[in-house]
Amino acid sequence: MPLWNASLHLLIQSRDVCRDSLSRVAHWATRTSDSLQEDKRHPLPIGMESVHLASGSQRRASMLEALGYRVIQRPLRARERPHRHGIAISEQVEHTLLGKIEAAQRECSAPVIIVADTLVEDPDDPLQPIGKPQNRREALTMLLRLSGRNHRVWSGTALIRGSAVESWIESATVSFDPLDDEMLEALIVSDSWRGKAGGYDLAGPMGGYARVVDGAEETVLGFAPQVFSHLESL
Repeated sequence: MPLWNASLHLLIQSRDVCRDSLSRVAHWATRTSDSLQEDKRHPLPIGMESVHLASGSQRRASMLEALGYRVIQRPLRARERPHRHGIAISEQVEHTLLGKIEAAQRECSAPVIIVADTLVEDPDDPLQPIGKPQNRREALTMLLRLSGRNHRVWSGTALIRGSAVESWIESATVSFDPLDDEMLEALIVSDSWRGKAGGYDLAGPMGGYARVVDGAEETVLGFAPQVFSHLESL
């Protein structure tokens, strides 16, 4: 079947897909980064048992919880700054991150606040971001674009303590296996694309078909990795 026909077929498929497809991806759905688990080895500094995560990302929350922090998760009320196209992806992430820092300082009063932003870089255009898909059609389009190729993921993270702000922007390179129609169908119906830049979750179903070839896995999952060592040092 031609790929464009298969793609259309995917969009009208019900959630009741074959058990083999679902069982192959199910074991990835709750996978936590091994590197994060290994870091859960030092006692938390006094007064640093909880952090305010100003993000709706459950993946980011689970990364902090894996390190032993109690996460108070409240997404920002302010509308996110739109990403500025036509400039380097790192600058687009920085622009949006600055808006989140300003909003967090207005809205939040917790001693320690974390904000973050993640974008996927289009493998054909280093100035074109791939954000979060709004529906299955957009998710499928993104996965087809990344299939069988390498791409960069950029994450910016800021740690806010009153008027003091530390921020970092990092990138990592991810390599996708070629995704056939069966793989694409399983990924789409898993709904793991929801809320994920690029339409995939490396610590979820996509972990079976992709890997980090340069940089840190934490960057792909939504945090600049420096935030963890900085939290430990407080």
